[in-house]
Amino acid sequence: MAGKYEVLGLTTESGNAYLKKIINGSGFEFAGLLELEPRNLDKITVSDCDAIIIYSEQFADAESNFVEKINRTVKDKALILITGNYDVNVLTKAMECGITKVISKDDNEDSIYRSIVGEIEKENIATVDDSEESEDGFVGTKNGKTISVFGTKGGTGKSTVSVNLATALQEKGKDVVLIDLDLQFGDVGIFMNVPRFETISDLVKEGSFSRSSIKRYLYKHNTGVSILCAPASPELAEIVKPEHISMIADVLKKEFDYIIFDMSPTIDEFVLHALDISDSIYFVTNPEISTLKNTKVCLDVLKTLGHFDKVKMVLNKDGESYIKRKDMESTLNKDMDLVIPRDSKSAISAINRGIPLVDVAPRSKASKAILNYVNSQDI
Repeated sequence: MAGKYEVLGLTTESGNAYLKKIINGSGFEFAGLLELEPRNLDKITVSDCDAIIIYSEQFADAESNFVEKINRTVKDKALILITGNYDVNVLTKAMECGITKVISKDDNEDSIYRSIVGEIEKENIATVDDSEESEDGFVGTKNGKTISVFGTKGGTGKSTVSVNLATALQEKGKDVVLIDLDLQFGDVGIFMNVPRFETISDLVKEGSFSRSSIKRYLYKHNTGVSILCAPASPELAEIVKPEHISMIADVLKKEFDYIIFDMSPTIDEFVLHALDISDSIYFVTNPEISTLKNTKVCLDVLKTLGHFDKVKMVLNKDGESYIKRKDMESTLNKDMDLVIPRDSKSAISAINRGIPLVDVAPRSKASKAILNYVNSQDI
């Protein structure tokens, strides 16, 4: 029930009517309405509210600077921005100044209400979890391995390998977290039939990388695999930085045996950082001329960067063309570690049903290759 939550509104004079309508219409207890001005900092600090809701049409620099001061002063309260300018620049600015949730003014009132309640409840859980975390002195007992699944072209089956490698390891009795780092067009959520769920960009916007904060953004799949989804929209990829991945991985490797990154098919600063912090790089390629050429070029880059020794080659869709395994190994001067036979019918069925191939068709040639590899290797 919304009435148990007390909220304080901050806005400019022109936004008073809108914010009153939102707060009163949703049934929250109203702690007051103040102008978004530095002279009100003391009043904001002493307020015993559950959340501070800020309405700003454009969220100018002066307003974000003031919100940053509020964030440094006020603790354990949800800090929520409602804006008419919901774009990546505002999202980045909001994240940097400590806003925990950004809501578009264009959302309907019911959606805005649910977002506010969800953020308040999340903040309450975080306060309890972080307190318990410090009191019980949690120290993870694992030292998980980080695996990047990478390829130089879309369509090689990179996400298929990621999803099924994660599932096979989980079925082997390992604790696995799968992170979709194809930040603009990640498909892990589709491959695993993940319902609408918060993503890595939502975690970054929250700005807390404590154990309890990160775990709230992990979707627990029915296979047992935990999933951190890619952003819901391509422009949100910009707010996720290389250092965020390091912070997330450093926390998760204490609780999981394996962290698997499903990478984008590019070589940029972000990808290079993820490959750098990985223990192994599973390089997915296909028996196709242009893919083979790109694979060779990229392997030379990885060799220059000192990553060649941790590369494990995955030949996916073997048998799809006249190019044979031995031809690829000769051209690349590197042996294939995992060879997955072409099995288009089973693979397409698995994708369309949102079920990992090793579960929906465990007797298929492709599934057997993956399962046999996982069960026979100390990955």
